[in-house]
Amino acid sequence: MKRLLFGILLTGLSMSSVLADPPQVLWNRTYPGVPGTCHSLLLAENGYTLGGTLQTEGWENFLLFRTNADGDSLWLKSYGGGGMEVFSHMAPTPDGGFIMLGLTESYGTGEAEHAAIWLLKTDSDGDSVWSRTFGYQHNAASAEYVLPASDGGYLVVGATSTPTETSVGWLIKTDAHGDSTWMRQYRGFRPHSVLQTGANGDYILAGNSVGDDDVFYFRIQRVTSNGDSVWSRIYETGMFCEAQDIAELPNGDFLLSGTVTDRFSGRELIVLRLEADGDTVWQRQVNASLFNDECLSLCLTNDGGCVLAGYASQVSGGSTNLWIVKMAVDGTVEWNTTVSGSDYGYGQAVQQTPDGGFILGGWTGPCAPGSCVWLVKMGLEQSSVELPPVTRRFNLLSSYPNPFNAVTEIYFVLPQEERVHLDIFNVQGRLITTLTDNRFTAGMHNVMWDAGRVPSGIYICRMESESFTRSHKMVLLK
Repeated sequence: MKRLLFGILLTGLSMSSVLADPPQVLWNRTYPGVPGTCHSLLLAENGYTLGGTLQTEGWENFLLFRTNADGDSLWLKSYGGGGMEVFSHMAPTPDGGFIMLGLTESYGTGEAEHAAIWLLKTDSDGDSVWSRTFGYQHNAASAEYVLPASDGGYLVVGATSTPTETSVGWLIKTDAHGDSTWMRQYRGFRPHSVLQTGANGDYILAGNSVGDDDVFYFRIQRVTSNGDSVWSRIYETGMFCEAQDIAELPNGDFLLSGTVTDRFSGRELIVLRLEADGDTVWQRQVNASLFNDECLSLCLTNDGGCVLAGYASQVSGGSTNLWIVKMAVDGTVEWNTTVSGSDYGYGQAVQQTPDGGFILGGWTGPCAPGSCVWLVKMGLEQSSVELPPVTRRFNLLSSYPNPFNAVTEIYFVLPQEERVHLDIFNVQGRLITTLTDNRFTAGMHNVMWDAGRVPSGIYICRMESESFTRSHKMVLLK
């Protein structure tokens, strides 16, 4: 039976209504030597990799910045030519390198006021391997999101406008070398992110649709592995909506996050939980300030909930602070807090770290000549430390890396000593291997899966304990 009723709308939440104490900030690092902005943040072995836009002497280039686990700078690379380059998104690649997406005025058909879409592949040390451009000459274009595909290629998401249409969304599929294999367009749609589902390999595009009244609505579109449309759903959540991220839950539901503008309460963070067919399960809105708040990033957490990052501003024209919100699986706000930078601070990306804490990337300023990259490490949630073990939930953690090439680590937490049975299945339900069938003590554990002898594709990790069963999707790319 379809669940069509909306959950109770949570609005006007202030810091005093938080249910639990937020995690402590363990360290807070700014990098005046890295002027610019951070838009993507990836966990790396013993550290973090940040992608963004480097701003120097009036020019902008792609930025790739690596730190160790304590936030100390290891290396910095920049990419670009004589024009302006604006970074949008970054993802890890199976060989340990990175794929970056943005706009360029320097290469391909790029020119002033009509930049080309730029796809750039690097190795694990940040050295350029290849780059490709895709042109929409004489039309304004945006490049939003890049996703490694299960066949070793890439999916590139963005939009363009024409003299007769406000927005035309597009999805480009490339091979492993960045050469285009096909392209699809979706009229009246401005997609912002994409994911590949664990059910049958379809893709879910999330973004905005412009109504006849010039109001932006949330929209998700399901397409086949060839980009052909299956269905599209529009969600009227407020006067003006800006979708940011979408994530798939272990049961096949989705979380869609973004920002909604209300004529009375200003801009607020919003999260929708959707069933696999797009029906709404619940909707939540949260604000932290008296004026404008914005959600810029969503990350699923080990306990089945999610954490969201963005910024909160107190009054019109006033200072802004990095903002982080933790939600439970049912949409309950468990805690939210802000972190101050210099005069202003923005949280653009968030990840949960293997130790159960959080790492946030963004930018703050002023740092001569403008803003500079900012990294914040937070510890464990206070409630998870203070609650007695019997009340803590068992969950299969997100594997890392994912997508992966040959080897990945699967993390899980036990509330008490239990026997754990861990299997790997393919999407047809065939058992591939059993990783463990042993007793483990309470706490966090990890098990390695070496998938060197199985083909690329989507695999399901199923874990059974004496009291719980969980599943987790992994993507193997060779």
